[in-house]
Amino acid sequence: AHSTFEASCQLMSGFTFTLVPGTGCVTYTISKDYVPPNTFDCSPGLAFDVETCACELTNGVECLV
Repeated sequence: AHSTFEASCQLMSGFTFTLVPGTGCVTYTISKDYVPPNTFDCSPGLAFDVETCACELTNGVECLV
């Protein structure tokens, strides 16, 4: 049984990374407190992994959004 997929992760620095649905986990936003989110794309061949809170090789990333 897989737990509910969280499409975001937070670093110790307080920055929250959130996947943008429908982008194959390539596009994500970074936000903190009251700062509006900025949108970023992983480099080609990479996808954002909420487990590590970083862009990783696409074939190792479970993308559920």
